[in-house]
Amino acid sequence: MTTALDLDLATLVGELPDVPCGESQHGSNKLRHDDGPATTYIQVLHACIAEVGSVRPVCAKMAAVINSLSDQLTQCWKCGRHALGREFLIAAGPVNGRAS
Repeated sequence: MTTALDLDLATLVGELPDVPCGESQHGSNKLRHDDGPATTYIQVLHACIAEVGSVRPVCAKMAAVINSLSDQLTQCWKCGRHALGREFLIAAGPVNGRAS
């Protein structure tokens, strides 16, 4: 969805460059990543993943994986904690106005 603010920003600064996926396995894990740029920012809610509260960009396929696990019981591979996916990571918003 394009908003009036997006259009105003595009007029002022031009087209924004693509933001690359910020996940370390992007490019090597085709089950969870595509070849495209980041489409969604995710926020970390579990310390084993990264600093709690940190935000990073992910590609559309990884965003879909995170969203699909949101209501599923998931286990942290590092500490073994069991929780719903949304207690580990959540979508924080679109990158450059592009929603996944």
